[in-house]
Amino acid sequence: MVQRIGHGLRNWRRNGGFLLTGAPRADGPNWLADRVLGSTSQAVMVTDAEGRIVAVNPAFTTMTGYSSAEVIGLSPSLQRSGRHDPLFYRELWAGLHATGHWQGEIWNRRKNGEVYPCLQTIDAIRDEAQRVSHYVALHSDISDLKNAEERLSRLAHHDSLTGLPNRLLFANGLSHSIERAKRHRQRLALLFLDLDHFKHVNDSLGHAAGDALLCEVGRRLRQSVRAQDAVARLSGDEFVVVLEEAGEAGDVLRMADKIMATISQPVQVPGGTTQISASIGIALYPDDGDDVDQLLRAADAAMYIAKRRGRHQCAIHQPAAQGRPDAPID
Repeated sequence: MVQRIGHGLRNWRRNGGFLLTGAPRADGPNWLADRVLGSTSQAVMVTDAEGRIVAVNPAFTTMTGYSSAEVIGLSPSLQRSGRHDPLFYRELWAGLHATGHWQGEIWNRRKNGEVYPCLQTIDAIRDEAQRVSHYVALHSDISDLKNAEERLSRLAHHDSLTGLPNRLLFANGLSHSIERAKRHRQRLALLFLDLDHFKHVNDSLGHAAGDALLCEVGRRLRQSVRAQDAVARLSGDEFVVVLEEAGEAGDVLRMADKIMATISQPVQVPGGTTQISASIGIALYPDDGDDVDQLLRAADAAMYIAKRRGRHQCAIHQPAAQGRPDAPID
């Protein structure tokens, strides 16, 4: 299509935003170029060598909201979204000048102010003397593709029930938190939380009630911590909390007590009202480990110590007492 547009641009004139290229012969290449421009679903913008818009097609108006009369003579920069820095545009034009072609993803702005992602291709059109006479830009709105990618990414990295980060995203985030703590010589706390007798809720009130309870626990955990802290659901009724800039062990214990008190408040679920407690194990960086696996194992072991003490307890990891019990503890 770019080749046909280039051929037609050698003898172009504007009429309401359409490129009319020569005599309107129904069998000629210029007529075909006009028909392609008018019927393609891709937005097409044509500029002169100085970058002033000389023509757009109907798909451009549909995509951007700008009529041809509003953009003819203006710079394509009217679509700039503000999401790209000046270096992005310098590299775009450097590549275009060097090769006569550029293709990539770019965020543009519609007339109504909405920012949207585009797959854009720009080609230089040369005259008989091989001088650049025009640039042709083809735009495809990839909003639906980006939205689908975002949904897939969320499914891959978030718990489908509570919406909290899952084990994969949590591990990645904890790794970054450890690096920050190491860089700034700060302490970090990992709280491993397991609900007490959660199976009883499922057995007595049903799985819908159990799911509602898990969602409420996730919400309460998120509200109990600071914005820079992280909450995730690992599996079943197991949750984790990462406290950055944790301070001393006493500060962490006070936060754990606050979390336990918040979770133990009554919850309205399908079938009635229920109440549940939690046991929390605590691991500290750098005391109990300096990577994700070490801290998880230490916090998990401490959580089982809290279970052995009678549940609705919190325990800080003690190396001599680590290890899971032989029999499962709910």
